[in-house]
Amino acid sequence: MHKIIIVILVFGFTTNTFSQWKTSSVRFARSLAASTSHGSKIYIGGGATYSQSKERNSVDIYDEETKFWTFDELSQARFALAAASTINYVIFAGGVSSMTQFTTSNVIDIYNTSTKTWTKNSLSESKGAIFGTSNGKKALFIGGIKSFLSGSASQNVDIFDEETNSWSTEKLKIARGYLSAATINNKAYIAGGITGFEENNVSNLVEIYDYSTGTWSYDSLSTARGGLAVGAAGTKVLFAGGHTAGNKVSNIVDIYDIQSGTWIRDTLSEARGELTASALDNKIYFAGGYKDYRTNSMSDRIDIYDAGTGEWDTATLSQARSELCSSSTDKTLLIGVGGSYGSTEEFSQIDIYTSAVTDINGSKKMDFGYKLFENYPNPFNPVTTIKYTLPLNEKQETSNVKLIVYNVIGREVVTLVNQNQKPGNYSVSFDGTILSSGIYYYSLISDNYRETKKMLLLK
Repeated sequence: MHKIIIVILVFGFTTNTFSQWKTSSVRFARSLAASTSHGSKIYIGGGATYSQSKERNSVDIYDEETKFWTFDELSQARFALAAASTINYVIFAGGVSSMTQFTTSNVIDIYNTSTKTWTKNSLSESKGAIFGTSNGKKALFIGGIKSFLSGSASQNVDIFDEETNSWSTEKLKIARGYLSAATINNKAYIAGGITGFEENNVSNLVEIYDYSTGTWSYDSLSTARGGLAVGAAGTKVLFAGGHTAGNKVSNIVDIYDIQSGTWIRDTLSEARGELTASALDNKIYFAGGYKDYRTNSMSDRIDIYDAGTGEWDTATLSQARSELCSSSTDKTLLIGVGGSYGSTEEFSQIDIYTSAVTDINGSKKMDFGYKLFENYPNPFNPVTTIKYTLPLNEKQETSNVKLIVYNVIGREVVTLVNQNQKPGNYSVSFDGTILSSGIYYYSLISDNYRETKKMLLLK
């Protein structure tokens, strides 16, 4: 594989009422691509261009810092694939490699963000319409359709463990594809999907995978749905839209509260399936989808759920589309490409939302909770930057904040911050010059909040 060194600038504003929305384009109009984020970059890989009967191997990479695109290639052109990232890797897995034969793929393309090189591996079985999610240490590639001729679904969950650089396989309780998942608080919430191509073969099962223990627990949606979207932020996991038995689109949103272990039910502003979900600034964005599968009618709606207040807002895509993908970094949400299955309606358009959060001296409204970001660069030698956000409170009061670095056995190495700080965004430099190479952990501690992340010093 070789790097194509074309770059283009982000351009233009959409007609959305939110000034933080802009539009851009990738090289090829396509549907059923997969996306994931790593650091300040968002990767969009694969896809299908129906009008040209062409599978795509393109990887379009958006850098939120420079606002430029760069491009690379997968080893195999395919669509309906999955993507996820870990600390050092961006991974694209599975998919469908032929639009005419609907041949499924077991190919895994793995991009090392440190060495900027690609390697290949294989899934436990060939499958498309799979889903990827990650906690940063492990990446899960879940379920899928093994054969688009028979409709047979996969029960396998292929797991990449970055710490051991190894792959393993777990089993879903029920084999299914066209499911969705999101990771929060070190657990993956996997929901819905179809068990076959018959109209009534939809699932209401929620399977919860604990990354730490490798154990599973189970729950149920209020209604069985395939083609739904799962998003998570704050203490909430939302399971939105999709299609019920008979391919009828749904507006149902099942909301699970992690802290209380309770469910409530809400609705999207518009019923639709094959939508996408991503989270930014404690809000979950549900975008696009089919309003009607029979007519291939597509939606331009974005439903925005605030996990802090429980309130909803709406925005509008620059173009109505389905079979789209979305991903977010710490500051940017990208809703990408899409189209309509089997038609010539496919788009290269990208909608990009930039967070309104600024530092404590900024003029924009601050609307956020606690957040500890991944250090950058990671791995590092010898200096890296750690960023974190402290939440807004009514009186703008200060909070006692500690940022502490530990070694791999839990012994404190250095306290980087130990002081009262106001709500806002902060950045701290950590210098590991006097330390030996290895894994270190850093914890943000304030009031009842504590979050820990891992970093790797390589000399």
